[in-house]
Amino acid sequence: MQMLNDILIDATLSFKRCVTENMIGFTKVLNMILPFVMLFIGARYSQSNSLFMWGLLPAIVLTSIWLIQQVANRIGKGLTIPLPQKRFTECESDGQVNVEYYRLQELILYTADLEDWLKRNCLTKE
Repeated sequence: MQMLNDILIDATLSFKRCVTENMIGFTKVLNMILPFVMLFIGARYSQSNSLFMWGLLPAIVLTSIWLIQQVANRIGKGLTIPLPQKRFTECESDGQVNVEYYRLQELILYTADLEDWLKRNCLTKE
């Protein structure tokens, strides 16, 4: 029973990782497919005057795409450059720059996220 539980946990974590890594790609695919889906719906239900088909469905899909893009941006997997919550360095009047010691680990993790973003967006070389 423990083995089955471990398998389910691994599968869940793998699915979560796959979703978070591919959010932007998913939204790009949705943006490409949406006009064709709406064309199909328009051809299929052209006699229907349903508000859902003509106005609400595209609005729901476009809002969903926008929300997914915003989530991807917030977790550092999107198109915008990841920004730290608070500045890491403090500049003094004499030109000396300091970093608080307890934030060094956070600075290293942020640098890794930034390098991943730059690599993903083809702005750096290997």
